[in-house]
Amino acid sequence: MGNATSLPFADGAFDAVVAGEVIDHLTPSDVGRALAEFRRVLAPHGALLMTTPNPGSVKLKLSGGSILNDHHLSTHSPKALTKQLEDLGYVGVVISGSGRATRRFGDRLPFLWIYGSYLVRAVSP
Repeated sequence: MGNATSLPFADGAFDAVVAGEVIDHLTPSDVGRALAEFRRVLAPHGALLMTTPNPGSVKLKLSGGSILNDHHLSTHSPKALTKQLEDLGYVGVVISGSGRATRRFGDRLPFLWIYGSYLVRAVSP
């Protein structure tokens, strides 16, 4: 075991890293370190797959709520997270809807605000 900012695995050890609803539980200062660590353990052309709550979801906006609470320590807009991943060298970043709305609408509606979470797919070069 380890933590997201210091994984006990060799460089390039995995073809994929799956992090479902993980980064929102990290402090903002640890998010970048974790994303870099995920990239370190990915083999060339390895896939990063992760989900995170969508701070722009209509349900959240209508309720006046926030993702942030005692357990959710950071929030990530799709645009900012895409830039952060690209700045770390990930390529082919794709965002699609996830969460309960996918049962009703699928994951490819062009309106990300419908989804309570979103899926990020990125590739290690």
